[in-house]
Parts: sequence; structure tokens; C-alpha cells
Amino acid sequence: MEMRVTITGTGIGIEKIGFNFLSYAYIECRRCGSLAERTLALSKGLSLGSSSGTFVYGSLQTDWFTVDSTEAEWINNDGKILGNVGEIEVVGTIINGGRVDVRIDLIGTTGTIKSLLAKANLKARGFQISPIKVRGTFVRLHDKALCD
Repeated sequence: MEMRVTITGTGIGIEKIGFNFLSYAYIECRRCGSLAERTLALSKGLSLGSSSGTFVYGSLQTDWFTVDSTEAEWINNDGKILGNVGEIEVVGTIINGGRVDVRIDLIGTTGTIKSLLAKANLKARGFQISPIKVRGTFVRLHDKALCD
């Protein structure tokens, strides 16, 4: 299975006093073919003291990367995460292209954090000078039956 992450953030992401104008992330998944078969998203709009944001602006997209279906079973059973709060963070400084680390977490109603995926040293294109973090509710934007 392959996955690609697209993330954009605008605002000032300073601990506890952050200002977020708009941040969003897409998780695209595919098992066969060249098109994404399932797209999940998180977004966060205008907010003060937010957990989402970056330093002024950042936007990037990772290349497609391989994910073992056992390490990311939540992709095939996304009903367990849809409607729940999640967080995606992309760390790394890139200008045009470079490498980043991606972390996807599920946040429970009691604040418990469950790691869904953590990948390091992924190729990406875009612009980012500080980490971009998006915390919001998981929604499904696109779904085509995943190929076997």
C-alpha cells in the first residue's frame, strides 16, 4: 500500500499562544493504479491558542511512500477514526524539495494519544521552514474500493 501526505499551514505556531489562520492536511492512500483510492482530511480554521499552525506559511506534499498494511490497518478500517480528533505533523525544513518526517496520531476523548503512523526521511516537494501541525476531526473526502 502507498500513502502520500499534503499539508498546508498559515499562522504563527508558538506553544500556547499560537495563532492559526488556516491549516489542512490530506492523507491519500492507494494499493493499485496511479490515482488515490481513498483520501482522508483534517483541517483547522481561524483560531487563537491553537495546536495547529506553522511559522507564517508552509505547504508541501510528500512523494508516495510504502506503508505496510499491518502498521497502518486504520487505513482499511477508517470507520474507527472518522469523526475523531487527529493530528498530523510534518517536520523538516525544505525549499522546493527535500526530506521530512511525518507523524499521524489519533487523540482520544480523554486526551490519550495513539500513534497511527510515524515515518522518517520521506521525499517531499514544497516550502517549509518550521514544522506544520494540523489538529482536527478526521473526515473522508474520497473513497473508491481499495484494490486487493
